[in-house]
Amino acid sequence: MKKALLLLITVVSTLACDNSEDSTNELYGQWQLTEVLVNVDGTYYFSPTSSDKVITFFSDESLACAGDICANNNYANEYTIGTFSETFQTISSNNCNGSNSLTFEQTADTIVITYPGTELSQAKYIKLLNN
Repeated sequence: MKKALLLLITVVSTLACDNSEDSTNELYGQWQLTEVLVNVDGTYYFSPTSSDKVITFFSDESLACAGDICANNNYANEYTIGTFSETFQTISSNNCNGSNSLTFEQTADTIVITYPGTELSQAKYIKLLNN
């Protein structure tokens, strides 16, 4: 009986452990543009930028952007909307000409969006707290 009880406790403890990502990795919320990828003599690196461009990801897989979500720039002079897939790490908007799908990679506190084109074009966003 003690062995069965010990086995039951072990199984329940194992199943109770949550291997899902920490809530700090949650995509939902506001993310502000902080860096853009630049190319200097064939060397790429992220360079800090000052911008009010903010993307808000919602739990229904929609998004809103203070700025053009389709353009790799730091302007926040327009408002665009779109959708995203956390599973496929893609962003879509009708505002994007030609290819209307962008890709992104997320870490705990950053998102890097890759824009389509012949030259590597990326922008880095950080998660804003308290949103």
